[in-house]
Amino acid sequence: MIDAPLRYPKCVVFGIGNESRGDDAAGPTLIERFKLKLEEIDLKDFFTFISDFQLQIEHSLDLADQDIALFIDAGVPPAVLDNEPFSLTRIMPTNNRTGMSHALSPQELLGIAQVFFVKNESHTTTTAALIKSCKLPEAYVLCVRGYEFELGSPLSSECKKNMDSSFEALLLWLNNILTAEPGDLNCTR
Repeated sequence: MIDAPLRYPKCVVFGIGNESRGDDAAGPTLIERFKLKLEEIDLKDFFTFISDFQLQIEHSLDLADQDIALFIDAGVPPAVLDNEPFSLTRIMPTNNRTGMSHALSPQELLGIAQVFFVKNESHTTTTAALIKSCKLPEAYVLCVRGYEFELGSPLSSECKKNMDSSFEALLLWLNNILTAEPGDLNCTR
């Protein structure tokens, strides 16, 4: 019997933040570091990377046909505890808007995708029908504790330390993904 090749989960990674606003650059900076690590271990083909200032409704399309979604962003309490360098949590979709901005939280984006990805029982082959046949990915937020968000400021030394700590957690998270049993993508165990 020939062993089937390993199938790694398809994962989309969002680096959210503005690189011109100090610690807000943590998300885009960490996904660049993560890309290099994945190239080093020859796994980059299983990942899609998206860097943007904020999440928009259009990003719901990037969740289609993915097994896992990871959102990396800088934050302040209560998004991450004041004395903790980062938080890595599984999130669930919500249909409740929390603000009046056109930007979305990762949970709101998942809620939009959940509505959009409802199974379509028709047998049409339109793009919309194919997208609607997708499932919602398992989703996580890696929130790095930030301190300075002023326009034009560099990454703070405290945030850089937190990014190093969160990167180590990100590699452990990656290992959990790669060693999960097929169909079991609960990567926080």
